[in-house]
Amino acid sequence: MHLAFVVPKLGGSGGYQVLLQRARDLAKLGHQLEIVISEKLPPAFQEGVDLGGGVFAFSIQDRAEKSITYDWVIATWWETAFDLLRLRSHHWGYYVQGFEFDFYVRDQQWWRPFVESTYRDSHLHFWCVSEALKSQLTPLCKNPLGVVRNGVSLQECRTAVARLPESKKRMRVLVEGPGGLAFKNVRLALSVLESYRDQVEVVLLSSDGQPFSEFKPDHFFSQLAPKQVFELMKSCDCILKLSETESFALPVAEMFACGGTAVVHRFAGCEEYMRDEKNALLVDLREKGSVHRAMERLLDEPGLLERLKAGARQTAEGLGWAENPSTWLSVLESPNKSITQSPDAQWGRDALPELKRQEQAFRELKKILIHADYLTTRVEELEKAFRWRLGPVRIGVKKQIYF
Repeated sequence: MHLAFVVPKLGGSGGYQVLLQRARDLAKLGHQLEIVISEKLPPAFQEGVDLGGGVFAFSIQDRAEKSITYDWVIATWWETAFDLLRLRSHHWGYYVQGFEFDFYVRDQQWWRPFVESTYRDSHLHFWCVSEALKSQLTPLCKNPLGVVRNGVSLQECRTAVARLPESKKRMRVLVEGPGGLAFKNVRLALSVLESYRDQVEVVLLSSDGQPFSEFKPDHFFSQLAPKQVFELMKSCDCILKLSETESFALPVAEMFACGGTAVVHRFAGCEEYMRDEKNALLVDLREKGSVHRAMERLLDEPGLLERLKAGARQTAEGLGWAENPSTWLSVLESPNKSITQSPDAQWGRDALPELKRQEQAFRELKKILIHADYLTTRVEELEKAFRWRLGPVRIGVKKQIYF
């Protein structure tokens, strides 16, 4: 089979790393795998980028211009669903990797209708990574929604060698996530650990660079290869994961496979493999002091840390489907026959001009909204700058988007 996963850009997220691993798994079985990128590649890479393991990356412009016909083209992020009909394929799908509509909180609520609209295309096959995500998406999806669970590379985790020497403190804790995404609560995790610096060694792994100048972790890493991440996790006792929303929380599963445990906020779907008091401590950010109580228990309660780590290792043994790509193959080789698709389908020819018009409108609106975010940030900075000489002052910016 000739398959293409459509991604917004190369690298930069855990979801991308998962897709790359899945593509390599399928390429090993003799299938032709491509990562197709929505953004334009530099001229030096117009002939494609070798990602290793038999997988190559191309820009969507290049593949569209060459009129290549795929067996499957699969969107992997809500914005890439707008790109699907630019490519010819026998089947189109959408692999939803997270609660994407929940990524837009507070003053970014206007994105939600755009995200939810991508689930309503009756010509797409839909899959997601967890039963919890399936229950949320089913009312929005036009077609049946399958589950293709995430997994961990058990062999790589087992054989990883600790990257850091043994800690001289009682516990070494990993904080993982991009600080630029507010819902990941990286700042909150670091602030909690500041109370225990005499007993806890703090390791920060952030994909977007060290995010906060006020915190000084003992170790900082960014943009590590998967093997290096496993080596880092092998050096830690616990991961502190306080995201408001996650899909599968793959870093927690990987920490389990590397021999550590976790303190995790109870996000929707955590029950897929996390068990409070069995392999992790689950906390609720709405309960004041819950994270501090969990940390204090790990430090003070005899045997708790080792008991949770043992439970986590046992749980990880059931999370290794990444080593067996047959799950993906069974899905792709048996498409839902009630969903009629072909590269010459009339609906595709009819829809494409309208899709292009909507896509252009979406891109223009996105520029406006990003500018509005920038202006709001500047107003907030002005407020702070003038408050000391004017006293309490409020400059308001009201944004209204109508759909």
